[in-house]
Amino acid sequence: PQVCSLGRGPSPAAGVELSLRVRFRSEAASDVLLAREWYEAKRPGLGDDFARSLDHVIELVSELPTAFPEIAVGLRRALLGRFPYAVYYHAQVDVIEVIACLHTRRSPSRWRNRVTPEEEGS
Repeated sequence: PQVCSLGRGPSPAAGVELSLRVRFRSEAASDVLLAREWYEAKRPGLGDDFARSLDHVIELVSELPTAFPEIAVGLRRALLGRFPYAVYYHAQVDVIEVIACLHTRRSPSRWRNRVTPEEEGS
């Protein structure tokens, strides 16, 4: 399923790469859709607010990938601020890979189960 822009900020000026490309794993994209639908069902327009908040965080992550705390080897977490959600991601050389977007009260096992042994060692 296609998810809104998810952090695709303004295009780089004069061919200079200002931010890393962001790729969502299918599980992370599903997380986003479920959260957005839940908020939209609570109040019309709230799902869009959630998506805008997520876009803002993804833009920051793509521009400053190491600015957010590392919570496991190679895995970082960025909080959404207004919403009690966190984006869990790997910052690679040329791409940010989002592995989860979960409610902060969810068990850490939810994102830990998505990290492979190879990723834990990277």
